[in-house]
Amino acid sequence: MNWDKLRVFHAVAVAGGFTHAEEILHISHPSISRHVNQLEHELQATLFHRHPRGLHLTGAGKILFESVQDIYDKLDQTRNRIIDSTNMPRGPLKISTAFGFGAVWLTQEMRGFIEKYPEMDIQIVYEENLADLSMGEADIAIRIIKEDQADLIYTPFINFKYGLYASKEYLKHKGTPQTIEDLQQHNVIGVDAKSPFPTRNFNWFLNYKGVDISPAILVSNAYAIYISIKAGIGIGMITDLMAQNEEDLVNIGFSEESNFDVQTYFAYPIELRKTERVRVLIHYMKQRAKQEGTLQ
Repeated sequence: MNWDKLRVFHAVAVAGGFTHAEEILHISHPSISRHVNQLEHELQATLFHRHPRGLHLTGAGKILFESVQDIYDKLDQTRNRIIDSTNMPRGPLKISTAFGFGAVWLTQEMRGFIEKYPEMDIQIVYEENLADLSMGEADIAIRIIKEDQADLIYTPFINFKYGLYASKEYLKHKGTPQTIEDLQQHNVIGVDAKSPFPTRNFNWFLNYKGVDISPAILVSNAYAIYISIKAGIGIGMITDLMAQNEEDLVNIGFSEESNFDVQTYFAYPIELRKTERVRVLIHYMKQRAKQEGTLQ
């Protein structure tokens, strides 16, 4: 099979039609149609169902598309290996992480990283749902969930310490609770049960040993808890990392349950295990965390 024809076929399949494929390939509609027709003739198989609203792959088309996509993936991996074989890492690196950690710590550390590796193109994706690393939605992720996937590598990172926090202004007006029961007299910040919160139950104190506490506000992620606490709305669970540079925030932990640890990991596809861009990111971030005392 001729590679030019396969390249045209792949572009049509990705674009869903000849018109959009023209924009990708910069060749005419008749040329694209001729390449596809010739490929179908050579294979003695129809590759596309033709509909007024576009083209859809047939069974044979899907088989061919998977093989061609594998070739493109391997070419990408080869390109990345060539890039990483140079002394200075360069090229794209897509990082996926939770918004709270990314906004409060990771993004701030990017200035030094970019200065050290100016030829790398960094993209940070703040995920509500876990990015599919195996499908290339990101190159590397920082997570607190260790999935059971044989095609992913997990490297331990920061051990987050969580605690109950409130602002000094809030405690000045409401007082400091001494027990879980005292939280009944306070505004507490809960997590919406429908939120994809990937850690231990952040609403543990709402029904602790039979003590029912109604949250003053429900939010969907750690950063929203952090902002709510800073705004003086009430008491909530955040990481010590979020609070470490905030003089106005106070840890009011009064039991073992109100202070706990959560391990984080770097996660990346196994085919990137020798990729220099991934290696230097992990090394740099671990060094920065050690310098700041967040990684022992």
